[in-house]
Amino acid sequence: MKRYLLPTILTTFLFFIGCENKAEDKEEIKKEQIVIVNENRHLNIPQFWLSKIKNPNAIIMDKAQIERFNQQIRYKNKTTLRMADINSTYTDVFVKSKIDKLFNDIAQNGKFFEDNSTTEQNFFNGIRSNSFISTPILETRFAMTTSMTNEKLIPTDRVILKEKGDIKFDRNQNDVLDIATPLAVLHTSKDNLWSFILSPSSFGWVKNSDIAFGTKEEINEFINNPNFIITTSPKSGLTSSGVYHDYIRMGVRLPFVMENNDTTTVFIPFRDGNGKFVTTNAELQRSDIHHGYLDYTQKNIITQAFKFLNEPYSWGDKNGGIDCSSFMRQVFLTVGIELPRNSLRQSQVGDFNVALPQNIDPIAKQNLIKNLSPNGGGTALLHLAGHIVLYLGEYNGTSYILHGVWGEANRTLPLARVAVTPIEFNDYIDKIDSSTQIK
Repeated sequence: MKRYLLPTILTTFLFFIGCENKAEDKEEIKKEQIVIVNENRHLNIPQFWLSKIKNPNAIIMDKAQIERFNQQIRYKNKTTLRMADINSTYTDVFVKSKIDKLFNDIAQNGKFFEDNSTTEQNFFNGIRSNSFISTPILETRFAMTTSMTNEKLIPTDRVILKEKGDIKFDRNQNDVLDIATPLAVLHTSKDNLWSFILSPSSFGWVKNSDIAFGTKEEINEFINNPNFIITTSPKSGLTSSGVYHDYIRMGVRLPFVMENNDTTTVFIPFRDGNGKFVTTNAELQRSDIHHGYLDYTQKNIITQAFKFLNEPYSWGDKNGGIDCSSFMRQVFLTVGIELPRNSLRQSQVGDFNVALPQNIDPIAKQNLIKNLSPNGGGTALLHLAGHIVLYLGEYNGTSYILHGVWGEANRTLPLARVAVTPIEFNDYIDKIDSSTQIK
């Protein structure tokens, strides 16, 4: 899949990532359900893997080291963005080039609608007209998401497919943004229903009804509040005045207000009648949050990652699922590490990236991977084309990984969930091309 991410505001950006989604061939054959036969029933339990680590509570990076790590991602790798670094204005040439990248991709790859009717030029002409920029200098506006919202490649809710019937893969879906995601708004569609935005990790179109506009100072004060909680569950129900509001995912940072019996009160952004940013109180279960970031330890990463076990896979996180790189990003956000939203770029962060040869002896390659993580799992990301996984460790001479995977092959139906698998799953051991230590 393609994901469009923002390295920096002043750099041309277009990166290609994703989780595996295609069958290995188009031959009409009867497919069977994937059955993962793990040699030990304990392999799906985080404590099993933690028991193999000498000191799982050891601090891998402290808060100062994590901040330096994040700065390297922002300013050296240029694959995440800080709202404080956003310019006050941008040229139409700059913004148009970003809009055109997304438009051209969907126009090239989007062949069908959800009902399998063919996309036509008139449809794309209408999108182009609705996205038109008429002024040479665009003033940046700032906003926050007030609910979970889909980020699209072009300003429409229509599902666009590359192949007929491929409804699991909406090519117009770029990402899902959680509530309280800060945004730089660079342009508004002609019908005033959509905004072209930059988020800390991506760019695309979001609905105006899902965002609230504020000043840069208001937004930065909210997201940088030093008294904050971080969400630690894959999905945490959010209530306001006793009424369900939305759910938020793992790794969301919100300002803390007070503790109650079994809930925690936080501030959330709210859209007033004029579309302006205000805050309101909301409640989360105390069991779903942590005050401040978790310590960066192998125990915390493995524990957080296993909370996603069996969560459904979804292209671009649509409809409540999760894809491979979003899985990694959400888990590491709980300790304050801001990974890119791109599997390839995730494999390039930090200073401990090792290229791995492909198509060598599987045992030799597993030994190499094991030797790169002598202290066990929870800190190494393994990359292969279009996919990224978390290394867990070794059992009985076989390496195991945890990943959000589609996993369809020529004779099997998709796995389509977060799962523990041997590293040989779908020939991954041959395809893995790098190991990245997050430290």
